[in-house]
Amino acid sequence: MTAEANEQAKARAGATLAPRAISWDIAVQLVGRFGNLALGIVVTALLARTLGDAGFGVWSTLLAISSLLGVIGNMGLEQVALRCAVAEPGREPQWLGALLILRQLLSLLAMALCIGAVVLIAPDHQALVAGIVMMLTLLTTAASSLRVAFQLRVRNSYTIAVMTIQSVLWGAVVVWGYLTGAGIVALAVGFTVTTSFASLLQGALALRVTRVHFDELRRHSAELIRVGIPIAVGGVLVIGYGQIDQVLVFKIAGSNEAGLYGAAYRLFSQSSFVPVSVSTTVFALLAASFATDSERFSVLLQTSLELLLAAAIGALVLAAVYSGEIVNLLFGHTFNRAGAALPVLMGAFVLVSVGYLQDLLVIISRQQNRFVVAAVLALALNVGLNVALIPRYGFMAAAWITVATELFVVVARWLIVRSKLPARPALGRIPRLVLAGAAFLGILIVAKKLELPVVPALLVSALGYPALLFAVRAVRSSDIRLVFARGNQAV
Repeated sequence: MTAEANEQAKARAGATLAPRAISWDIAVQLVGRFGNLALGIVVTALLARTLGDAGFGVWSTLLAISSLLGVIGNMGLEQVALRCAVAEPGREPQWLGALLILRQLLSLLAMALCIGAVVLIAPDHQALVAGIVMMLTLLTTAASSLRVAFQLRVRNSYTIAVMTIQSVLWGAVVVWGYLTGAGIVALAVGFTVTTSFASLLQGALALRVTRVHFDELRRHSAELIRVGIPIAVGGVLVIGYGQIDQVLVFKIAGSNEAGLYGAAYRLFSQSSFVPVSVSTTVFALLAASFATDSERFSVLLQTSLELLLAAAIGALVLAAVYSGEIVNLLFGHTFNRAGAALPVLMGAFVLVSVGYLQDLLVIISRQQNRFVVAAVLALALNVGLNVALIPRYGFMAAAWITVATELFVVVARWLIVRSKLPARPALGRIPRLVLAGAAFLGILIVAKKLELPVVPALLVSALGYPALLFAVRAVRSSDIRLVFARGNQAV
């Protein structure tokens, strides 16, 4: 190993071996992503009010196309590169070089496919132009893939900083659009400029903590593609049944129904800051302990699962009681019917939160080939049910089908990985989490009967639910420190 490689390995080990570094990394992500969630919800609400329900339906459908086909530009390569760099820390620059080249080539392909889909689905000229402009963001997404360097060093605060800058810039664009009555094309231009700037900034910051080499490109690229193809196919299918609902609602039920579904779905999707934060940090740690220390793997897996469920249960309870008020507050009374879909989708969010952790286990245990089969079946189930039920039940059918599909996938993932894990999660404190959720539900029901407005109810939830978690000992302060610090032992 060269002196440079030794230096990089020591630097990364120092980052991952410090308990405070792990705690700080997750804490920064949670706070940062929560702040971005709050800002994103406000921005989404302004965007919906600017475009109206029909225009917001078009916008949501264009974003769904970008998410659905844009996965081709990633192909799971970031996760594979991270795993390879963990195994060969001295060759990190080569793995990142191969990642960068492959991502750029695949992004061009994804952009072409996205533009083709926009041409086929756009209902009018403005939607067509806006869609094409939005897909140009794929030209710069390769640079953002270098954020893998931050994950390797447990410095995900850099990623959060870039995300925050992008959110603020995009928020300024939407406020301008709301005040001036800008159309969908102008907003699409603003979206593309701010997103592309963030991707390039991400890459530039990553190059300050790592290097990118292109020697032995063929060998490293071949390995990334070999392992990444099954992940890519599975990823396309998973995002497919998550996003194709939006497209099908738009095509079958019309832009108004798509706008209502898009409003509820945006709240659902933006709630993923907790599972994203946890999975981003623990991925490398789980991968490192998978084959070397089953006890440490078990601790990290169990505590991650309990943390994810704690957040998801609270979100579900809040949506179950105050969904209509939340939707009206954010989007206005024209989106009132969307409130019925929110608690259903937050039920799916509980399953999605578990799924984030399961996705890591599928990759770490190298079971992505088997998961592709399950994902194909899930997509067939999702599309079949949507085509059959949306004509009669509208966007609510799509919401319930999302729950059914996520349940199918969670069960399938578990059946695939359970025999390959060095340790399995236990019931642990999950019953206490359910107890805290039930108490929280009772408090919110009483609050609503007393006609407590939605804003005070949100404040009560932010303070009351964590207090309940501590009160029933579902979570303790020592447990939080243990969860965030023990991850380092797995490395």
